[in-house]
Amino acid sequence: MSNLIYLVDLDSTDDEIDRHVNALVKIDIDLKDNARILETQRAIDKIGYIFSAQETKRKDLELIFETTQAKVSSTENKLYGGTIRNPKELEDLQLELNSLKERQSSEEDLYLSAMEQAEDTGRKLSKLEEMLKNLEETWDQDQIRLNKQKDETNTSLGELRNKRETISMNIDHPSLSLYARVRNQRNGTAVARVERGMCQGCNITLPTKTVQLAKNQDRPMQCPSCSRLLYITG
Repeated sequence: MSNLIYLVDLDSTDDEIDRHVNALVKIDIDLKDNARILETQRAIDKIGYIFSAQETKRKDLELIFETTQAKVSSTENKLYGGTIRNPKELEDLQLELNSLKERQSSEEDLYLSAMEQAEDTGRKLSKLEEMLKNLEETWDQDQIRLNKQKDETNTSLGELRNKRETISMNIDHPSLSLYARVRNQRNGTAVARVERGMCQGCNITLPTKTVQLAKNQDRPMQCPSCSRLLYITG
């Protein structure tokens, strides 16, 4: 196998290595990506704080309402129980009862409104907690899948690096250095095929002499435009 063929094989292998390395980077990012869980947890904390405050308010209003309700009941018993016969006392009790009932009605409205708000917030909180549970279950499953994928990718990457080392042993040092320099300059593509007299790396038509040299010489021939190593099949 000619020196150039090994370089073609090396370029292809390096492409695979780059893809595996990029895949590992993405996997590591995905493994740490718990943004939705954190966002949902923050929402739960916020709604939970609101719900707690609303529940406290509801309980306070409930106690106030029940206290007034007890006073209404007590006043009604005095007014209608028959134990009080003095007209003035009865009149005063009636006025007190009317006032208590008005207050009771107002307090009941406030209590019911607070209860409705707390129930609505409680439903939102339950939905968020269920969402968090589902996200955490999915997260756990993804962790297993991604870690397995990471192990498989690392294994393949190790095999590719061993293959690269074997290929490199068949390439002379000057050609290998040239290849590394061009690959670095061209963002990972060092070898370009020549088809119909055109460099497929930069799509420039090559001089006839360059094409002939690329065909006949075992040493790497560079494209005069993009500097990639030219490879002619056939």
